[in-house]
Amino acid sequence: MYLGGCAQGAPQQAQSSAVILAQADAAEHDGSPINKTPPAQMASGLFKTALVVAQEDGRMKLNFSVHNTSGKDLSISHGSGQHYDIVVYDSLDQEVYRWSVNKAFTQALIVRTLQKDDQLSFNEVWDLLDSEGKRAPPGDYKVQVHVMIGLKNAEISPDELTDTVNVTIR
Repeated sequence: MYLGGCAQGAPQQAQSSAVILAQADAAEHDGSPINKTPPAQMASGLFKTALVVAQEDGRMKLNFSVHNTSGKDLSISHGSGQHYDIVVYDSLDQEVYRWSVNKAFTQALIVRTLQKDDQLSFNEVWDLLDSEGKRAPPGDYKVQVHVMIGLKNAEISPDELTDTVNVTIR
């Protein structure tokens, strides 16, 4: 039997070679998922996130920003309409409130330039209710904000996009 210009045994030989190569690759593989894309490099020293919290009229006013400290313009992206999240923890480090719970966000890639020394600023209010809608009791809490931005060819150190402030509810 003739197979497209190759001797009858040639396709079988090629298939055997592929199997042998796959077995050799598998022997060197450590068991983690194979990823053909090289891992993004961790970038640091590019951003500084700051959070200021003020308790007024039975609510916490949260003003926060992420500042481009890289010394150059950066193309940043958001993977959705959610640009940040806010989480509140009690004195036992139990999550009490998460801003994004029960919210819907658009799924869209948003790319923009954050110029050197410029910042993105946000304002939110926590009404001192926990995730179940109950008033948070007086005590010490930790308010943490995480800004959700990315870079095309690098992974941003999470520490640069997060800030935490300790507060007391009276």
